[in-house]
Amino acid sequence: MHFFEEANIPCALDTAQFKSDDYDFVVRKTDESFSVRVESKIELPEHFEIRVEEALRFLPAQSVATRVMVRSGCLDLYSASVRSKRTALMPPLVRGPIEQSWALFSNYLRYVTRETKSSSWHPCSGYLHNALVPTIGEE
Repeated sequence: MHFFEEANIPCALDTAQFKSDDYDFVVRKTDESFSVRVESKIELPEHFEIRVEEALRFLPAQSVATRVMVRSGCLDLYSASVRSKRTALMPPLVRGPIEQSWALFSNYLRYVTRETKSSSWHPCSGYLHNALVPTIGEE
């Protein structure tokens, strides 16, 4: 998953590697973008990319959207989505250890994956999105 936007993603030396349940994550960050690679010996759950994006939005309390998805030799391109230029929400963890941040990501990912079987967001993610995206005329 490739995200072409700045985001407050916790990485030491612009890379984070961690395990969440049966999934191995590698996050790479630059000044203006970041990518997330997920590998697993088991099949990924249906709509897992949506769950990962939900957890990535939750972690920094910031709107982020996948722009390029690479999987099984396929390349999916997505158009830009509405995002907030600013937000009044603080991230759930401010300046905590990187490991603590990714543990929070993993817990939220586990929760939304377990509770949401459709291609729609979990209601909590929808509420967060609505809090982050300004209403028409506020930008």
